[in-house]
Amino acid sequence: MTHSDRRRIAMPLFTPYIGKSADRLVALINADNNTALQAGQEFEFGQPEEDAKAPDGRNTKVTLIPMPDSLLYDRQDVYYWRLDISALERLPLGSTRAIEAPPVPFSTHDVLPQLNDALGLELVPAEVEDITYTTIDDAYPLTIAPSSYAWVVSTYMFKVIHPESLGGTFRNATFDAFDYVRPDLP
Repeated sequence: MTHSDRRRIAMPLFTPYIGKSADRLVALINADNNTALQAGQEFEFGQPEEDAKAPDGRNTKVTLIPMPDSLLYDRQDVYYWRLDISALERLPLGSTRAIEAPPVPFSTHDVLPQLNDALGLELVPAEVEDITYTTIDDAYPLTIAPSSYAWVVSTYMFKVIHPESLGGTFRNATFDAFDYVRPDLP
């Protein structure tokens, strides 16, 4: 069992946004309409569109496109509320954590599984802009693409730990009761 596994067992994340965006939207549609529709069998989603004229303060419209032999007989527009990814900043302390960054350069898609784990999400590559990070920083932007069903186009600064940035910090270090002197440092 690794340290991160022990930490995950000891400190479960508060994950109100867990689940793939499309699955969460289907659940929302079914709950609001007392239905049991299934995406991919009865309908396909059109592209989500920001819609300032959506009813009841909702901000997004998506069209359900019926599949052949579906219970849906015509296209239907669904209006709902997509969140800004900065909503993660308002979660209780400890609900998100930093990821261990690979050596630069790396991209959003390279670390997406670690981001999902650390942020309590299930983003898919099509939902995020694939940004390449070329400098060592404490945080990097995670930018949502327009195609996300759950999130509006927005940015969240995810925190990272760079293990290589700690190397060389101390000339003498004690490890398990013995001294280690790095010969490559003055």
